[in-house]
Amino acid sequence: MSSRADNPISVYVHIPYCVTKCPYCDFNSYAISTQSGQQEMPEAEYIDALLSEITFRANEEEWQDRSISTIFFGGGTPSLFKPSSIARILDFLQSKFGFMPEIETTLEANPGTIQEQLGLDSLKGFRTAGVNRISMGVQSFRTQKLKFLGRLHSAEDAERAVQNVRAAGFENFNLDLIFGVADETVEEWFHDLSKAIDLNPLHISAYGLTIESGTEFGRRAKKGTLPLAEESLQAELQLLTAECLQKATYKRYEISNFAKANAQCRHNLAYWQGVDYLGLGAGAHSYLAASTSAPNQEVGHRWSNIPKPEHYIERASKQGDASQRKESIDLSQSELEFFFTRLRMSSGISTKEYLELFNRSFETTYFDAIKKLKLEGLIENDQALLRLTSQGFIFADYVLAEFAKASSL
Repeated sequence: MSSRADNPISVYVHIPYCVTKCPYCDFNSYAISTQSGQQEMPEAEYIDALLSEITFRANEEEWQDRSISTIFFGGGTPSLFKPSSIARILDFLQSKFGFMPEIETTLEANPGTIQEQLGLDSLKGFRTAGVNRISMGVQSFRTQKLKFLGRLHSAEDAERAVQNVRAAGFENFNLDLIFGVADETVEEWFHDLSKAIDLNPLHISAYGLTIESGTEFGRRAKKGTLPLAEESLQAELQLLTAECLQKATYKRYEISNFAKANAQCRHNLAYWQGVDYLGLGAGAHSYLAASTSAPNQEVGHRWSNIPKPEHYIERASKQGDASQRKESIDLSQSELEFFFTRLRMSSGISTKEYLELFNRSFETTYFDAIKKLKLEGLIENDQALLRLTSQGFIFADYVLAEFAKASSL
């Protein structure tokens, strides 16, 4: 068995601040703009707290002697922080863990923060700091849709931001898009896709709008004041997405993610492939596989940090550990998560990996479910792989539920 030194990890760093809170967003983020004006971010204090947490985790046996293969700065809007702050975090992580060769380091950015000269200067600073991939939340190139989604930037801002990303030396960048807002037509979504393709990023993420409880959209939907797109339209737009992007040489490798050759987001792949990951910052989540000496049914551990930034700063600064909601993952839960993560990828389920993890034959255990889902045209298989079809991606939750019903672990 390989040692932990041969088993690199992924690191997620959460920056919880954004200019305003989008009405559809259920991430752990906090607006610095209020009706009474702009609040000041406690950037220096937050960085100090992060460094304290990094020190704490680096001293734990489970994380020692393990290099980092991917880093993802998410939020919120990490591009609001100074490049010197991002550099400080990266330098500290490298000193405590070490980086794998060709490390992927992604920073999320809002077009509204990087479309002007100041944004270009910041992008150059992020590049110098060690960031080598940008993920930009464009969401749409239509003014009315951007307004509905609560976005502060314009379509022109997004195009200028892409120009700045390239001018700063980033070849590898992603554009996020959202489809399925109320009254959106097929032609309008095709326009968004076409604009994104014309900008020629290496990666495009296209998400169907989901209404989450606890968001402004969730509250409006509960009151019946939020117009919603029909499920049939969502399905049609998802099929159009795959068709258009694949024609433009973007290969689908996950339900919502498409990439040019060799440009998949390695950090997200690490999540879906079950790699250990360390979450740093307010509300960040972590996962660690159980040691070989753990009880037979204990497969791994998961925990999350305190969500409120001010509470996180206080706790992490004092003791390093800001975790809460710790849970152990047993074999049954691990199998369900295996289905959820592997099925969402185009590569699908490896029956060999399933046998190695759960010590039983996938084809025998799920013979009836496989037969049913194949007849419904939702899954297909060749050799030792089973994957979703184009229709299967639309009904992925249903497919997962069918496997969950058939599970006996």
